[in-house]
Amino acid sequence: MRSCLVLGSGRSGTSMLAGVLSGAGFYMGSELLPIDFGGQPGRQTNPKGTFEDRSVNAINEDLLEPLFPRWRLPVGRSWARRRTLQRGLRWASALPPSVEVRSRPDVDERIAEHVSHEPFCFKDPRFCYTLPAWRPHLRDAVLLCVFREPERTATR
Repeated sequence: MRSCLVLGSGRSGTSMLAGVLSGAGFYMGSELLPIDFGGQPGRQTNPKGTFEDRSVNAINEDLLEPLFPRWRLPVGRSWARRRTLQRGLRWASALPPSVEVRSRPDVDERIAEHVSHEPFCFKDPRFCYTLPAWRPHLRDAVLLCVFREPERTATR
């Protein structure tokens, strides 16, 4: 089995694909996130889990942090006050295509540790930005990109 990364936007079916691969014996990480109930009683957004690893997400957050050091929050009707962007929310941010995500030696070591477990399958929406930093470590891993009709994804 070849290792892989699951790519795709939120609500597109990436968790379903990662769940199937988890059942096939892929290493998904040692700290899978718990099932997400969407913050609403009786509404499970991912009833079987997201199959995302907390430490893979942390690596991707660390890669993105220099690009999103601060975020404007609305104060009344103005955007005057600035706050630090909450960790974990950078996946929903927008970067221009020209921005290059660069790694650091300490992050490279953490990535190398994760990809040493073969076959691996990692899923994180942040890969849309951080994939260039992971590529040198992926060897022959395949990239599985999930697409879903945009209107259906947006209404989920």
